Amino acid sequence: METQESRRFDPFPADGEWASCGWFSEVAPEHAGPEVISEAVAALLPIFPPDDVHGLAGEGSRPHPFAWHYYQRGGVRQILTLGRCLSIIGSPPEIVSDLAHPARYATRFAEAWTGALFVRMGARVRYVNEREGGKKPEFTATFSNGATLSVEVKALTDGQKRQRINQITIAVHQGICDAQMHASREEHPPSRAEVCPPPDRFLGFALNSSEPDLDAARALGRSVGAEWMRFLDDKPPVGSYQVGNYLLVDVRPEVESGSNSQTMMFVPPLPKLTEFLRLRRGPLAGAAQKFDAFGHAGMLLIDKSHDRVWDPEDIAKLERELLRPASWAMSVAAILLRYDSLRSQHRRDMVRLLPGPLAERLPPEVWSFFPKCDLCGTRHREVDFIRG
Repeated sequence: METQESRRFDPFPADGEWASCGWFSEVAPEHAGPEVISEAVAALLPIFPPDDVHGLAGEGSRPHPFAWHYYQRGGVRQILTLGRCLSIIGSPPEIVSDLAHPARYATRFAEAWTGALFVRMGARVRYVNEREGGKKPEFTATFSNGATLSVEVKALTDGQKRQRINQITIAVHQGICDAQMHASREEHPPSRAEVCPPPDRFLGFALNSSEPDLDAARALGRSVGAEWMRFLDDKPPVGSYQVGNYLLVDVRPEVESGSNSQTMMFVPPLPKLTEFLRLRRGPLAGAAQKFDAFGHAGMLLIDKSHDRVWDPEDIAKLERELLRPASWAMSVAAILLRYDSLRSQHRRDMVRLLPGPLAERLPPEVWSFFPKCDLCGTRHREVDFIRG
């Protein structure tokens, strides 16, 4: 018999038509116009067809990233971005063949996003088949003047502490979702909720034993979700309410009925951890070897799987090694750092260019795409594939 703990996370509609259900149809226009939505969905449906989405497998207790994004209001933006990037780069088989596999999803997403970035800069991109022998980059980018660059993409994995916190976050959300699934929600007013468990309790679930306490986290989620649903049973008027110890519920107008019972959760920050040594030992040295073997000057985009925040000390160390230059940097034309910035309380993708020893080989399109900022003197810009 299937238990609450073993039930697979499945936020998709019963018929599997995820792209046309009320939830997606309401949320997608918050992020993109109809043409972009149509283009993104057309690229994604062959990879995640309605007949197969219920069978998406996750890793252990973690849902497939596509399902996890679909469940969240902000995650729908990620889905649209992926579809839009695939459309821009032509859905190469080197990318799409792996997206249904949860362990490869984040890496392939980053590679598709980076390819779309180079297309936007004016390049033709050619993805390199992993089955080709030898060390090789993700793709080559050829510009109008004939210059060709090797491009490597490194999506940094989370450290063990961050992985545990992510597991606890997902487990709490799974518990909330389970409570929602067992509630009579038809007459509930639309609502959103911010879940704020005490940081010491939340971190305790993640870090105070040899394994993260997923059962306790799911139990907390079910308790919070049940409290949320009981509160909505009384049909409260539009407004914001503190419900119990851990919930701030925002009851929405009826016109937003498709947004019923969506949740956001505060995740306590971790102590600051330097990442430069990990970068130098792995992604930087590995990329340099691929650039040398492939015979082109290289550009390396470094991404992060969750919180895209770069410590200024790490950036300063990277810049010093590019200027020195260190042995790993000799074949590097530039490094691109993808990071998050906030505007009007919404996350946006930013990219910063760090010129390398072979920066003179960068074509004019790259320099014009990343002009110097008048305020800070660095080369950075926002990149948004679904809003233009």
